[in-house]
Amino acid sequence: MPLYCDFIMKRIFLILVKTAYSAALLGLFFVPLLVLATYQRMRKLEQAPGRVFIGINEIASNIHSIQNSLDSFGERTTALIYTNKFSLEGQFGQLSRNSLRMYINRNFSSSTYARFFYVFIRPLILALYFVKFMSRHDTWFFIWNHTFLPLNLDLLLLRLAKKKIIIMHCGDDVRYRPLQRAIDQSYGISSWPSDKASIGTFLSRFYFTRLSEAVGDVISFRDQATFQGKALIQFKAPMPRLNNIDSDRNKIVRILHAPSSRYVKGTAFVLEAIDMLKGRGIQFEFVLLENHPNEVVLKELMRSDILIDQPGVWAARLAMEGCSAGCCVIGGNRAEYCQQYDSPLLQFERDAKNLAAVLSDLIENPELLLDMKRKCFSFWESHYSPEAYYRYYEAIIAGDAPTFSPFPNQREILLSAASNWFEKMILWLFYHPKYSAYRD
Repeated sequence: MPLYCDFIMKRIFLILVKTAYSAALLGLFFVPLLVLATYQRMRKLEQAPGRVFIGINEIASNIHSIQNSLDSFGERTTALIYTNKFSLEGQFGQLSRNSLRMYINRNFSSSTYARFFYVFIRPLILALYFVKFMSRHDTWFFIWNHTFLPLNLDLLLLRLAKKKIIIMHCGDDVRYRPLQRAIDQSYGISSWPSDKASIGTFLSRFYFTRLSEAVGDVISFRDQATFQGKALIQFKAPMPRLNNIDSDRNKIVRILHAPSSRYVKGTAFVLEAIDMLKGRGIQFEFVLLENHPNEVVLKELMRSDILIDQPGVWAARLAMEGCSAGCCVIGGNRAEYCQQYDSPLLQFERDAKNLAAVLSDLIENPELLLDMKRKCFSFWESHYSPEAYYRYYEAIIAGDAPTFSPFPNQREILLSAASNWFEKMILWLFYHPKYSAYRD
């Protein structure tokens, strides 16, 4: 018990110190930057043509792939990258001549140094970078919920200075699972079974969602947009080409399943379906790939015919990698739920018999398998290739990108599922979503 109390006191002390330090940083930087933003707005200073900032938190190499796509079409970009456990080191690729990438790493040999860096040094470095970048870029593309200043107040300064702001939500930066689960269940979607209510998590997700929608164009996804208040841009990320379609890739069909989490990826259903097929004497090769670097997964994809991804609602990153590698992909494709209707992915149901039937049809019908491989590759080519992504980026800048709307009854769902009076009060006072037809 004394040890537990000591831990709690240390946590409280750390929170108080961090809060005081954040307040001091805001006092040091916010007022001068407010003056600079107001000056730029009043004088309407011309920015460097096409200069795009991309950052800060690297999630599955999104910053790298977006920067490579924009650079290849002549945009002048700067990327500031804070690497973390989600970074895919094997996908960094080559830099274009116009690129400038800077890294802030948290990887130290001592966790004490890492914590000190994260709490005290990193915020100061980011604030200084913001001072450096503010007058040099006219478009700001943020990944995740990490920006330059505490409480994301730099977004308000950029808005004041009339900068173009694009914010890409990526998952738990905005998803509040206890309420998102209620939305999913009301539309027949199985999602995470647990995750208890937390006032701190609720407020942080709600705050960043509302702030994002107030200051810029938001890219998001149906199963994470818990507090969505207006039409949001459909999530896309560029994916380089990995392989060609090859009808003779393998004489025996090769199936790949590469779970990062066995529960999320539905691995239990996959293994049960595979056992069913083996019991029926169907000839195929099955590869289960776990705990390997991303570059190993990509090499295996290029040798496979079928990728079994996850029983989600839409194409996840691995599914897109599978499409660009010329695989037939079994994954998420809840078209009505996502308000997207052109995906050729075969829906992965949480049902081993259903999955076994889908796999059996593909293995025993080579023409069907080849047709699905071609459709998946074409889907990547039309929506997720670097060329398609740049068209998508231009549409965002022009205000013509495809969008999805909140559900008509989303507010009522959240109010009825609220875990306590505080959540219900915040939703009742500040959450009034605007439904509109989706734009394709």
